This record gives sequence, structure tokens and C-alpha cells, in this order.
Amino acid sequence: EDGIRDTSVTGVQTCALPILSLDDITARELDYETNHTKKDLVKIAEYYEISIRKKNKADLISEIVIFESAIENAAIVERRRELWFYINEISEDKYLSKYLIFD
Repeated sequence: EDGIRDTSVTGVQTCALPILSLDDITARELDYETNHTKKDLVKIAEYYEISIRKKNKADLISEIVIFESAIENAAIVERRRELWFYINEISEDKYLSKYLIFD
């Protein structure tokens, strides 16, 4: 098996996590590692209601990738990505960017 499962989840609950190829997992982790600061990851984790307490960047990335891979989280993941897209669009707008506070 070349996929991943959350080892902290046992029994029937593991069915909620699809098995991803190592390439998919590596690509997602690499994207978060190279394109996001820890501050960015904290915002994403908080949006998903993932605890950020005592987690370094690698831990946050791992938990976010696991969360986003779960089928039952597809709607919230899509919503977060859509909202982040619009936040980025507004931040790049010459006029509207002065009204955006997203720290």
C-alpha cells in the first residue's frame, strides 16, 4: 500500500480518509511548505478548526493535508479555497486592497 492513513484514527473511522498516493501527499505538503508561511497555515488550520497549540509548521502541514483529504470535508475545503482566492484578488486590487484586513 503506497497511501497514507491517519494513524491516530482507529477502526471504522479510517474509512473517512481516502488513501492518497505518496505523490499526491508529497505534492500537497510541498505546496504548503514552499508557498505558505506558518502564519498562513495557522489561518487555514483555524478556519478548519484544527488545534494549532504547540504545533510547528510541519505538524500544521500534516494536519491540514489529512483534513483536506477527508471526503466529508470537501465542501469546507472548497469554500476555504474559494474565499482565499477572493481575498487574494482583493489584496491585489489597487482600490479595494486598502479596505482588506487579513492578518
